[in-house]
Amino acid sequence: MQLEEQQARTAHVFDVVAGGYDREALRFFPFSADCMIESLRPLPGWRLLDVATGTGVAALSAARLIAPKGRVQGIDISAGMLDQAFANVQRAGLNNIDLQEMDAMELTFRNDYFDALMCSFGIFFFPDMQQALRGWQRVMKPGAPIVLTTFAEDAFQPLMDNFLGHLQGEIPDLGLDALQHVATQQACEELLSAASYENIEVSEKNMGYHLRNVDEWWEVLWHTALRGLLMQLPADALARLRSRHLEEIKQHEVKDGLWLNVNVLFSRAECPARDG
Repeated sequence: MQLEEQQARTAHVFDVVAGGYDREALRFFPFSADCMIESLRPLPGWRLLDVATGTGVAALSAARLIAPKGRVQGIDISAGMLDQAFANVQRAGLNNIDLQEMDAMELTFRNDYFDALMCSFGIFFFPDMQQALRGWQRVMKPGAPIVLTTFAEDAFQPLMDNFLGHLQGEIPDLGLDALQHVATQQACEELLSAASYENIEVSEKNMGYHLRNVDEWWEVLWHTALRGLLMQLPADALARLRSRHLEEIKQHEVKDGLWLNVNVLFSRAECPARDG
């Protein structure tokens, strides 16, 4: 698949799911965003780049801390996500967040502009993670911190294995390998080290909670990037998969509901000094 086609497909999937991305069932996104901001430790007056800003949950948290003179630049390749982010910014009454549709592989900002960069659950969507990470260094000040979040190996288990097992029967080549490249602390450390970042720290935290029922688990599947796989199925196959999958995972329901295990890796590093 050509790079342009891959990026266009990714943008389309996120355009489709944007309207449901802020649902309560997906609250691991704002939970993780708050922890990411704690790791970043932004200071008032900072210029902060939020790559793959999505609906802006991390940008909102950061903007409050760096106000009144600091600004967040939120970029995304999905116009639909940016529309949702703009609505969220308006509701929050913040005036120090700028949103732009931009390819994070080709940043148009000037050199040494940002005091920090964050990317929430976005790095594994880039066709060349190394290229992206190295490219971001141009717009960051030497020593500027960067924080990434990725899903750990056991995130969403055992529900995900059951889901993927059913999906495997319909789509033999799922194309999820990229997600596994940054699913361990070692993988995150190696990724950042290979891109010449310094003072790398990786920690793991559980952002999980109980869903009310199996239908809320389907909301998680339907309103995230996994929708891109489900959209490939004919209507009858989709209905069959949904019915069988949800029936099987009911065995995991307990008194409090259905546990959503969301182990998240928080990777923090610093931009290296540049020669010359």
